[in-house]
Order: sequence, then structure tokens, then C-alpha cells
Amino acid sequence: MCTIVAWHRVCSFAPLLVAANRDEWYARPSSAPEILGHGSGGPFVGGRDLEHGGTWLGVTASGFFVALANQHGEQHRPRAPRSRGSLVVHLLEAGDVARARAALESVDATQFASFNVLFGDASGLYVAYGRRDEARVRLEALAPGIVVLCNDSLGSPRFPKAERARVLAESVRDASDFSMAFPLLGALLADHVEPPASASQGPALPASFDPALAARLQALCVHTPAYGTRSASALCIQEGHVERYWYADGPPCRTAWTDVTTLLHDGGDRGA
Repeated sequence: MCTIVAWHRVCSFAPLLVAANRDEWYARPSSAPEILGHGSGGPFVGGRDLEHGGTWLGVTASGFFVALANQHGEQHRPRAPRSRGSLVVHLLEAGDVARARAALESVDATQFASFNVLFGDASGLYVAYGRRDEARVRLEALAPGIVVLCNDSLGSPRFPKAERARVLAESVRDASDFSMAFPLLGALLADHVEPPASASQGPALPASFDPALAARLQALCVHTPAYGTRSASALCIQEGHVERYWYADGPPCRTAWTDVTTLLHDGGDRGA
């Protein structure tokens, strides 16, 4: 149950900030950010899913990012022909907002398990909804502000964790630079508060599902025996480039962050 937060034209020091947690089964192999390929926006970097390929979040050297949140409820359906992570790579290869929008308009969403994608750059932010029962991907341009995307459409009542993230995200507004904002981003992603049961009906789960376990899934940083927050990412995007790309290769509540910005320079080594 991933969480993606974007500050679009909110902070004085950067037109776009992105902070995201990747929640996944612990048994599913993946690797830390690396150069995944080159497209019209230059090299693009992201973590790699070692099971099916692709990535859950990536960014180009020119400051165009794509982040994926799987649609809740797909786990009991037959496997789709194509991996959602490969779609993220396809959009990163497109390299900018205009080309990504054109690419999404030609995508047959029935070939993928249902997905939610947040993408954009310093000039604009968009959300794309692909549903397995509809061939056409729905695109929506987003107004400046704080955006929180979980495993459903924006504003879904099934994910009260989104409102928790929005409340914590407000503290970033007054930061004067990324060094001041970064600890606030980290605290948001490391948050373990579980929304009260009355906050929403929550995602549809089997009647036999442990209520305590279901509540843990509504925290921003998730810990369960077999599933949880596997990594975290934070981006500071300026016009035409990425100022900072930080990555935690584990739950951000207990994992050291690494600055991987230099990977966005062709052939660059990972920085510290």
C-alpha cells in the first residue's frame, strides 16, 4: 500500500518535491537505484524490481519523475500480460510530460493490472488511472498544492493514511531550503500512527483478516510479518534538473538515507 506525496508549487525553494514509500512483500527481490536506461530526457534512475523488471519510481536527469501506486484489490485476479513496472520505464523513456501523456493515450490498460501513476516535472503534475476493465487510461492535470496518492484514486475514503500524510506534509511549506525540508519528509515517511477505525471503512478485506493487521496497513510506514515498507525516496526537482535524490533501502524509520543524485549524471558514481 504505497504512499506518494508531492508538493507542487508549494515550497519557495523548489517547484516540486516528491516523497514516497514503497510497500511490498519482503520476499519480492529488488535493488537500490541505478541507471535504468536513457530516453529523450537523458539518463533515468530508479530502483529495480528483480522479479518482473521495471521500477516503482524513477526520475530523469532533466527532472521528469514517474511514480507508481498499484490499485488495491488486484491481488486476487489472474496475472496481467504486462508488468506495471515496465509501464513506468516506458514513461521515463518518453522523458517529459508531453511525451508521457501521448504515450499513456496509446496504452491499452487492459494489458496491465490496475494502476495509479503520478508523474510530472517542475512545470506540471498529472495523475493517470489505468483500470484492467477499461482500455483507456484516464488522465488528470493537477492544480498546485499538496497531493497524496495511495493505492486508489486521489481522495479515496478507503485510505485515511492519505489524510494523515497531508497533515504532516503541511509542515514542509515553511522550509527555506531542502536541507530544512528533508528531515520533515523523512519524519512523514517514517510515521507509524494508525488512523482511528472510524476514519473510513478502509480497503475491502476478507472477513477473516486480522483487524489489527489491517490497521497496521494504514500507517504510512508499514510493518507486518510478511509485508511492509521496503524503501523510501525523496526528490527535490528544479526547472530542468534534479537538485537532490535521496533513497532509504529499507523502512525509513530505521534505515539510513543515501544521496544518489550523482547517478543522474551519465556514468556518475553514487554520492554520500
